[in-house]
Amino acid sequence: MKTKDILARQRKRRVHPNDPDGSGMVSSTSAWSSNLWEFDVDAASRRAHEGRMRWDDDVPTAINEALKTLGWSMLVSRPGAAPMRMTRASDLSRQLRYLGQWMKWRKHSSFASITATAVQVFRDDLVVHLTQGGGIGDIDIEAGTIASYLRPLSYIDEQARHLEDRCIARIPAAPFGPSSAWDVATDLVP
Repeated sequence: MKTKDILARQRKRRVHPNDPDGSGMVSSTSAWSSNLWEFDVDAASRRAHEGRMRWDDDVPTAINEALKTLGWSMLVSRPGAAPMRMTRASDLSRQLRYLGQWMKWRKHSSFASITATAVQVFRDDLVVHLTQGGGIGDIDIEAGTIASYLRPLSYIDEQARHLEDRCIARIPAAPFGPSSAWDVATDLVP
């Protein structure tokens, strides 16, 4: 079964790929349990790396499962927005992998432990990561880049229903309060 058919089945019948009556597949070639998901995207309309999501095997299983569920939910449905296109999967994958590595490093075992204080630490760590240890003024970094890595925290809040349907705890509060990831990112750049 192709990815678009698996997504349509979940939207219509709520059958998740990892359910007992699901196939366990996210595409015609990739299983949910795989460290690389290659979606069935029309090759003529994408570059070689688009339509792929990679997962780190050195991240604890519970974190990877939460990240996979979050990534997949973005393709299924989004409240107030269209589902993410499969061709954006590689960008989302990079952002989710950073979040997973950060959670492992900072010893967060679930999204539920990402409090307002943890969001601040994530933001500060991200700036250091993106500037490779330099101060934000030392390296020209765009707000869009910072915002793209902050957005997954907003996605956790946005996709709470999907996550809870899969028994994954949600983030305790909107990560940026009434602000957006973009607002936070623009405050960080000079």
